[in-house]
Order: sequence, then structure tokens, then C-alpha cells
Amino acid sequence: MIIVMLLCTQTKAQKLKTDKISFEYNKYPEVFIPEVYKSFIIEPRGNIFKKKYIISKAREMPINGLEKANKTEDADLIIELYTSGDLKILSEQTVSDGTSVRKQIKFQFPLKAYLYNNKEKKSFLRSDEIIHKEDTVVYLSSTYTNEANMKFLTDDDDHKRGVYNKILKEIAIYLEKFQSIQNKEYWYLFSAKGKKLNYDEIKNALDIVDDVFSSPINKSLDSKNIEKIRTSISVFEKELSQADTLDDKARINKEIASGLNYNLAFCYTWANEFDKAWYHLAKVTMIEESYKNELSKFMDQYQNRFLHNNQNINLFNELQGKWQLIDIVGGPYDLNKDGSNSSKLLNDELPDCYKSIFIVFSANQMGKFNSPVSNCQLSELDIYWKVKRNPSFSDILLGWSEEVNERYIDEYRMITHISNKKLILHGYARLDPSSDTTNEIDLVFTKE
Repeated sequence: MIIVMLLCTQTKAQKLKTDKISFEYNKYPEVFIPEVYKSFIIEPRGNIFKKKYIISKAREMPINGLEKANKTEDADLIIELYTSGDLKILSEQTVSDGTSVRKQIKFQFPLKAYLYNNKEKKSFLRSDEIIHKEDTVVYLSSTYTNEANMKFLTDDDDHKRGVYNKILKEIAIYLEKFQSIQNKEYWYLFSAKGKKLNYDEIKNALDIVDDVFSSPINKSLDSKNIEKIRTSISVFEKELSQADTLDDKARINKEIASGLNYNLAFCYTWANEFDKAWYHLAKVTMIEESYKNELSKFMDQYQNRFLHNNQNINLFNELQGKWQLIDIVGGPYDLNKDGSNSSKLLNDELPDCYKSIFIVFSANQMGKFNSPVSNCQLSELDIYWKVKRNPSFSDILLGWSEEVNERYIDEYRMITHISNKKLILHGYARLDPSSDTTNEIDLVFTKE
């Protein structure tokens, strides 16, 4: 990720000064596999996986940190790839950009993954959708100078080899969720400059941050480097306390205060103090919005993966507060019976009253749920809520009961994402109050 910084043009004596840092970062995996699992095997199931080409390629795919077992009985973790239907070619055509041609194939191929703990007699852990049954997947071949030169490999059933490779690529992308990915990070932090003004303490604090990130970072900072970061935080906080945002000539004016808030958002994130990080990011006003958005995106992803990968963390503090529903994603479904399917259910398929749904989680595990009932009326219910972790895997589950008692919780929704910015709950819901049918969906909330 390379960020180009654009600052608002001002004619002030005191201005921001940038300090660039770069480091190798080995990210947390999106889905944490507990250390009890040492080996795995991929078991393809379904018609298309009877093809020797695709089954052998799927079984060869690695998961960093896990040993590949040769036999099912030797694997701690089993990943079953299951297709509930046949490969369906929707269209096949030649496309041109004026100088070259390529083959384009649109197809559907429902594909799910089922994970099992083979250490405990193949007990079920979780399922994930890799390709939804209604999704259209597009394969594009290599380019050719003209159609006559286009050569296309096929297998014995005349299915295109390129389509198989596209399916394999989707599987590989799915398996990346379980792996730590290393990449190079580039960030700018901020000092200040001005005539006859001293900003040495800010610069020295940035030098400490530079030192922390002078070595590769594996997932998160260790306790020693967190203490170093906190030393810099105390300097930034002290300087920020002297800000006069109404006086452009002040030593810490609005622009420099904005840079200090940015530094604090970055540093508090790496210190795993997320409430403070988000507080200071909201105070960043004098830096280009797209630049601020990049840090927001990083903070959102880092906090989510940190909380999922560290199973000893109690999530009560992260969940407490009011969460407003901003999206319902699933399908695609045609819930409003207008003849067209959509995955953006809140805006395209459901009545406007759903946009008023919210959940409040209180510290005493009580709360409120503003839920739609018949005729799209909203009913505010008292609830009892509970969060728990799957002891066999990294899944975080959230349940609530209208009976205001833990023993009445009979359904838990998987928390697939949690940060101060976004909460995503995966599960089943009855979207049509007049129907008994439930739909597999993601409920997306933002914290107010």
C-alpha cells in the first residue's frame, strides 16, 4: 500500500512536516486456526471434482503454518470443498479491445467449504460460501492477436480448462483467509516546522516510532515495543494539549493538531487501545480525506483480526453501545418480488423500516433490539445478550434472547467482523415477517 499525501494549502508560519516509515508486516490471518491443528487435508466433493485435473490441483494448495496430510486419517483439520450443483455455462463469446481478442466465459458454480475437527471424530467446525449459487463468475482467457490464432484447452467433457483454473483461483483466495500474508507497508506520520519554534520533542517521539518499525512486524507489537510506542504517545498527547485551533499563528495550530491526532490514531492502534485510536482519528480534519480513509481502513482490519486471533480477549467492552443497522447482505434474493435479484437487501429488497433497526448492548448483558414485526412496524424489545468463543476454533458467536435470560438463547450468530467501525453478524433471519422462511444473511452495523 503506497499512499500519496495531499495537504490542504495554507499560508501559515507553522506547517506539518512529514516523516515516512516503511516496514515488512506479517498480518494476522482473517480467520485464526488454533495451534492444536498441526496438519490439514483438502477433500473435494461433488461432480466437477471427479475431474483428475481439478481435484489434484485443489489438493496441492498450501496453508502456511500447517503440514499437508496425505491421508484423511492423518489430518487434524479437514476442509471439504462441496458443490451442490453442476457447472453451468451462461455465455461464451470472443471479446476484443481493438488490437487483440480473448475468450470470455460467464458461468455459475455453487461452492461451499465445510471445516471439520478430525482430532475429535470429524466434528463440525464451520461452513463458508466460496461461490454463491446465484453468483456469476467471469473467466477471461489470455489475449491473442486474432481469433484464428486463439487456441483453447479442453478436457474430456469439453469444459474449458480456463474455467477450472478460475474455480481453483477462487478456492486459493478462500484459503488465504487462514494464512498470514506478508507485505510492505508505507506510512507518513507528522512533525511540524516553523520559524523560531522548537518541535524537537515531536521529532524525537517520531524517531522512537521509526525505531519500533525498523524491524519486521509479526502480526502485532511485542510488549517492549508497545512501551516504546506509549512513550511517543505521551509526547503527542502533551503537545496536543497545548493546541490553539483558533489561532493560525499558534505553535500547535489546527493543522499541526490534526497531524498529532493522526499520529495518535496510528500509535494507539498498534498499542491495541482502539477506543482512543478511533477518537483521535475523528479529530483529523486538516489532512486530505482519502489519506485519512486509508488509516481508517487499516485500523478497521487490524482491530478485527487482532480481536479474532487473540482468544483470551473479552469482547464485552468492544460490543457495548448502540449499533445502527447499515446493510443486510445476502443472496442475491428477490424479496420484494419485482423480478430482479439483489445482494444489497437493505436498499434494494426490503421496506424502509428496516433502516431503523438498531441494537444496544449494555454492560450488564441487558440491552434493546429495535426489530420489525408485522406490517413493518418496529418493536423495541428488551434483550439478554451473550458472546462466546468456539473452543475448537476461532469463531466468535453472539446470541440474544427476548426472555431476558441466558438459558433462552437458542440461536447464536457468528461475528465475522468486529471493530469500532463495523460489526458484521452472519446467520439466518426471517426477513419477511409474514413468512416462515429464513434467509442466510450478513447483518452489518456501525457504532454510533
